[in-house]
Amino acid sequence: VFSLSVLFWVQNPGGCGQLRAPGPRPPPCRSPARRAADATHAAWAGGPALDVLEWAGHESRARDARAPHTYLSTPCLRPMSAGRHQLVLTFYSVGNGSLIRVPLFSTQRKTMAASVSGILTLIFVLFIGPACVHLYQRFVHHHVQAQARSIKANITRRLSSGLGSSFAGFNPFGSSTNNQSPPTASVLRHMQEMHDHRSTSAVVYGLIGVAVGLGNVYRFPFTIAKNGGAAALIIYLICLVLIAFPLYFYEMVVGFFVGRPAIEALTTLRPRWLSVSFGQVLMVVFQLGYFSVMTSYSLIFLVGACQTPLPWSAEAQGTEKNTEAAMKYWYEDVLNKYSDEELMERPRGSLGGVQGHLVGAVFVTWFFTFCAMSLGKELVEKVTHYTVIGPIIIMIIMVVTATSLPGAGEGIKFYIGKIDWSAFGKLEVWASCLGQVLFSLGPGFGVGVSYAATLEDPKVNIMKLSTIVAVVNSVFSIFGGFYTFSVVGNFAYETGKTIDEVTEEAGQGLAYVVAPVAMMNFGAAANAMSVLFFLMIFTLGIDSIFGYVETITAFIDGFSHMVKIERYVNRFGSILFQCVICFLTSLPYTTRLGIWVAEVVDFFTNSLGLLFANFFMILALNMDFKYKRVDDTIESTGNYLSKFYGRPTFHFFAPIGSLFLACYLLADAIRCVEHISASNP
Repeated sequence: VFSLSVLFWVQNPGGCGQLRAPGPRPPPCRSPARRAADATHAAWAGGPALDVLEWAGHESRARDARAPHTYLSTPCLRPMSAGRHQLVLTFYSVGNGSLIRVPLFSTQRKTMAASVSGILTLIFVLFIGPACVHLYQRFVHHHVQAQARSIKANITRRLSSGLGSSFAGFNPFGSSTNNQSPPTASVLRHMQEMHDHRSTSAVVYGLIGVAVGLGNVYRFPFTIAKNGGAAALIIYLICLVLIAFPLYFYEMVVGFFVGRPAIEALTTLRPRWLSVSFGQVLMVVFQLGYFSVMTSYSLIFLVGACQTPLPWSAEAQGTEKNTEAAMKYWYEDVLNKYSDEELMERPRGSLGGVQGHLVGAVFVTWFFTFCAMSLGKELVEKVTHYTVIGPIIIMIIMVVTATSLPGAGEGIKFYIGKIDWSAFGKLEVWASCLGQVLFSLGPGFGVGVSYAATLEDPKVNIMKLSTIVAVVNSVFSIFGGFYTFSVVGNFAYETGKTIDEVTEEAGQGLAYVVAPVAMMNFGAAANAMSVLFFLMIFTLGIDSIFGYVETITAFIDGFSHMVKIERYVNRFGSILFQCVICFLTSLPYTTRLGIWVAEVVDFFTNSLGLLFANFFMILALNMDFKYKRVDDTIESTGNYLSKFYGRPTFHFFAPIGSLFLACYLLADAIRCVEHISASNP
């Protein structure tokens, strides 16, 4: 087989499209095995390599030499990407009319050179960043000490007020006074819990890190594009104000009031809501599976950014335009997605096998998560400060550059200027937009409850904190949409397609299709900007993963406390267990059908499941927490919530809106399943 591949390599450098030669064909009465053997012998002898499909009387599909077809000849060098070809044997079964292709091995025709600018940029970010952290810690050392003394004084004050006058003279950070006896085990445990509390700024950065994630870049533009552009954007904002933000805010109030993570917060209201907590953490686990794969795609592109020419460029892919090259790189090199013919030929029920490069990227993502999370909350807080601010700066640069591309104006017009008024009457559009804002902001996952429970300031303005997170999240999404649709407009301009066709073809990977095209417009700085952009994508995703893992950790700690096994649970083992389980659940999304599996899970988890989770959360608050307690909690912090906004959203818009749209999506899914079953008995 190796000698045969070398022979084809030397004699036919153009690939499969140049293997065919005119001449007499064998009669079609021979068996498939005999015809394949004859074709192999003819190729070995330097004669014509005859097409098995043409022997069988099937219509062949002609392609030019720049884009040779990948499935006709036997044997065949199948082009996979720039410089990589795979030797494939194709057999045709006369009995059932099916094709059997046997990929033997891949060979490299062209070696990609390392990019000096890309590698230097990556080194600068990875090594100069930690140096800046060290300098920051050195220059603000006195400020940190003063803040620590303030926190200790606050803990002492809260302990004294909570334990009564009998412990008023006890100093938890020094020796006891007034002959006071040492604290009991419960007091020590309470002191440890207080030490785990975070400052308001740390909580804000953590919540922004969870909210402003990969979904703002890849899922938000896709949601807006498939639902009518500007009309969907208006619906998104309405859902944010009337449903999503109230859910998020009330979730924060409960966490701040109870002071415990989601599982203990809900069971404190009433034990019957324990199942809602289990549902929330189960959704987080399912989401982390496919979300980590979406984040890991950026690592594939990050490695490509350190090569020259860029692997998604027209020069590397052998196409005329960068837009075509980007699509080819995404579907063939990154996803190795099935073609229409291969999809019909695959074994029924098969996902196509895992892709080694994707598994490696997902492993790196979870290994990085484990290393960062297992070393403690302090390190995560420091990392989050920079991974939140950095992407915002890079996004501003990308928007300014993308809006100057040819055709960008049409994309922006589709984004904010094209209003399809009929979209306002479509429930699926409302459900999709609400699902997006819930997915991004995060109510229903228990993240807000867990983070609000760690606030150490008893007078923090919960309304202001929640508003900051919601506004930053939506502004980043909307601002990033200008970048995405500018590049989509350029994409449509160069390919001659409509914007709807481009977004439909790209699907969930819209950001990974349009972003590489924008990178090519930086000229000599293309590699450096590619490194910065895809590193930004990775940090956006990893921030959200940190928040979700922290939520699961809080759930495990709370559950272990409920069943009295907390002595056997530690943070290191908990994080390790989560990373291993989530890595295993992510493997189905690394298959050749993984991108389709992700779309299915995205619907049932982040649209349908999240709507039901939020409904039961707000139902629990209405039944066992009451709006009066919400109002009292806000007033205890010295703040005020207007009853003209609070009561309607608490009693009507949030519960009725989430339930109605969830039921609609469920009914629509059932109708789709019945339709598929009827058409494919």
